[in-house]
Amino acid sequence: MIEGELPAGAPEALEELKRARGACPSAEALTGYATLSADDRAHIEVCSRCQLVLLHLEEPAAPSSSSTWKWALPIAAIVVLAVGLTVFNSRSTPPVDSVRGTEIQPIAPAGTVLGPPILRWQSPLSGVRYRVTVRRGSTVIWSETVDGTEAPVPASIGLEPGAEYTWQVEALDKEGEVRMTSPPQTFVIS
Repeated sequence: MIEGELPAGAPEALEELKRARGACPSAEALTGYATLSADDRAHIEVCSRCQLVLLHLEEPAAPSSSSTWKWALPIAAIVVLAVGLTVFNSRSTPPVDSVRGTEIQPIAPAGTVLGPPILRWQSPLSGVRYRVTVRRGSTVIWSETVDGTEAPVPASIGLEPGAEYTWQVEALDKEGEVRMTSPPQTFVIS
């Protein structure tokens, strides 16, 4: 059997069905369903074609082509606004990705250390620079801006054994503005 063809005997069965159900009433007659004869209403109850016509008669008329265009301007405005906000947002905020935690955490050194230490910290930010500052009391002993999450304190600054130092890290955006600051951490050179 070829696809789309009716099986043997089906065309004859369809013709018999058409004769049994009778002719379909006109679309105008279907609009006055309540005034149709009992035979016509019985026909409609079994005729899918007539039921489909009745269904479509109840649908509202299709919108005209001019009503389609009245939506074009608001949709275009929304698209332009979304693209504009995306471009504006990408220029106004530096790319900063959260990776862990919610604040910069000093890791080392803490307590008593040997020799010039390497300052290490964890940060929830990536794609930023950091400014590390070492103080003795309120006096800044050393400050450096780095790209990673560690900074070796140079031996040339002459940290004194037995003295207490405090260090702190600030995350900086592209413009050099402070985005986040760690709590201070103290260490003593032994």
